[in-house]
Amino acid sequence: MEDFLKILGGFIAGFTTSVFAEPLRKWLFKPNVKIYFEQTPNCISKTPEARKDNDGNESIGEATYVKGKAVNESRFIARACKVYLVNIEKKNPRTGRFELTSYSDSIPLKWASQPSDRTFSPLDLPKNINQYFDIVVLRDCSDQFDPQLYVKPFRDEALFNDTGTFRFTIQLSGDQIVSERIRIILEWNGNWKDFKVYQE
Repeated sequence: MEDFLKILGGFIAGFTTSVFAEPLRKWLFKPNVKIYFEQTPNCISKTPEARKDNDGNESIGEATYVKGKAVNESRFIARACKVYLVNIEKKNPRTGRFELTSYSDSIPLKWASQPSDRTFSPLDLPKNINQYFDIVVLRDCSDQFDPQLYVKPFRDEALFNDTGTFRFTIQLSGDQIVSERIRIILEWNGNWKDFKVYQE
């Protein structure tokens, strides 16, 4: 009987180790990635832009890029990270409450300062490296706010041409990381020099 109990105990210990070892390893060594928005020129970035008109003539315009920042705060590489715009809501001026709009997708946002073929690709984030992503662009030649999405659904064109107070919900996801969300408020009247943007 004693031998049987030893065998049974060994089996249970081995089975328990095999079941829980890998989840425990992933939990202990998972990256810790945070996303931020700051009231600094790094996140509210004014920049000249080269443009072409319908005839192919080039000119220089002005734009403001509203950006967020992703930072891996652990010593383990955060793999296959992508940032998504998961919601756009608009504040009802009568009730003061944010309400749903036509936007109902989860579409990747553009990584900033990446080669053109990598702006929407998953990125690996090493420890303490700041990686910015573009949320929306406001231009001197347009009264539209321009979310920096992988695709822009046609049904949302009227929304992007609208004015008011909008709330953007942004989510970062990746391989074996806990998803992180922030909300950004944009007060937009169609004038690229006269807007407010801040984190909720």
